[in-house]
Amino acid sequence: MNHRKSTEEIQVSQIHGGIIPADIREGDQVFARLICQTANGPFSKEFRVWRMSPLGVELVMDGETHLPKGTSVDLELKVGPQKSLLCGLVVDDVLAESNRSLLHIRLVSKGPTRTDNIERRTSNRWMCSDQFYPTAVASNPAKFNDFIYFKVRDLSSSGMKLHTSLRNKFIMPGMTFDCIFNFPMITQVKMKITVMNLRIEMDGTKEVLALGVSFNKEDADLKNAVGQYLMQFGNVNSLDELLDSGVYVSNVSEAVHFTYVRTKEDYDKVLALRFMAYKEAGKVKPEATVQDMADEYDSRSRIVMGVYKGEVVCSARLIFNQFDDQMEQERFVKWPGNLPRRDEMVEIMRACTRPDFRGSDLLISMFKFIAIAVAQSKRKWIVICATQNMAPLYQRIGFSDVGLTYEHKGLNNLRHDILLANVPDAMMGKTVGPIEWNIIWSGVSSYLQQYDLLELDPATNLRLGVYRLLAPLARTFRYFYERKKTAKIMQARLADKAKIQTGIAS
Repeated sequence: MNHRKSTEEIQVSQIHGGIIPADIREGDQVFARLICQTANGPFSKEFRVWRMSPLGVELVMDGETHLPKGTSVDLELKVGPQKSLLCGLVVDDVLAESNRSLLHIRLVSKGPTRTDNIERRTSNRWMCSDQFYPTAVASNPAKFNDFIYFKVRDLSSSGMKLHTSLRNKFIMPGMTFDCIFNFPMITQVKMKITVMNLRIEMDGTKEVLALGVSFNKEDADLKNAVGQYLMQFGNVNSLDELLDSGVYVSNVSEAVHFTYVRTKEDYDKVLALRFMAYKEAGKVKPEATVQDMADEYDSRSRIVMGVYKGEVVCSARLIFNQFDDQMEQERFVKWPGNLPRRDEMVEIMRACTRPDFRGSDLLISMFKFIAIAVAQSKRKWIVICATQNMAPLYQRIGFSDVGLTYEHKGLNNLRHDILLANVPDAMMGKTVGPIEWNIIWSGVSSYLQQYDLLELDPATNLRLGVYRLLAPLARTFRYFYERKKTAKIMQARLADKAKIQTGIAS
């Protein structure tokens, strides 16, 4: 070899990008095979690894081997049980200590040159919260009882960017890691990731190793964990945004804050939501405006709103009528004397959710909030009206049809059925089955008991004790129900996309 220089003269950054490489000792489970095409024909040979980093390797050469500077090589690198197939470029050869000749190979990407402003993932990526980064841990494949710690910087439906310390020298593209990921305040999941690419970048004032990794996007539990985290802490604006990337989240309510309208700005947002939701559902006439969503009942109502990142995504108004007040629904029907009195009920009207949040638990969660408010008021009954497509949902959570139907003139003359629910009876499992009670009302019932808002007799205590024994069955039922619903929603989403693409093509 003609060009030789001492180890002290090596510019480490030239080979390893500024990372101080790890020394490979005798007995370390690190092996390399070089494969390339030379002037003398195909070349394939195993070499001992002398030093390595995620960006480059140094191989111990014998006197018979000569690969000129600039030679492109394929490198089969085995680190413990992991095997990576990499592309490399011969940078230089040197005379090292003890007269060892080292070949320096810089690892290069097989793919096209990266352009900074081009997003290489096929799906949206979302940045993680600065206050609540997900973290992960995996075993180091090259060292006994050593672990690699990762911080997740951004997420997509099939990949993520991870940061880890530059001390981790044994990470290469193509490697897979069995990780335990912790999504703060959400869950902990096991995930197999594959390293797709890596580079050095800044994390604040410190250099770190940045990994682009992929994971199994067909893993429903994993996608749900990612979606739940993104809804609560990521820069996601709606459920639809996740659906467009193939991620569905059923439990969005944990990211929603329920409160009451207190300012004119709050009220204006509620009116805008009503207009958007009712227009989507065909409940308003073409000439209607946002201001048409207000009426005299708002002035004597307590208006609930669910707020997601500053935006109102669901709402309903609670009307606490007095004995002599006329209920809103009495504008359309005569209230029978055999039903609860006006001052015993809370009338729930104008319930709506933002269209891009439908299909989630948002409406049910709002009714949990409402049930607590009704119990605190010492009233027992809730009366609502519902279109025929929504009535089965309300009946499932404890409402019953009282046989009164009318066409609501303010809502495009759509037919509405009047439904009635006894809040204490629902909390005590008298009007709902054990599965629905565990899924929907168990937490609310416990809360009301804790604050002495729900009194239970011995028979009710016995019934709820039996219901709670069925909680594992209820969780299993809900799990498979949500899986089935997710598949249905995603299939419908794909069908809608196909229709749109067909329309564009034609």
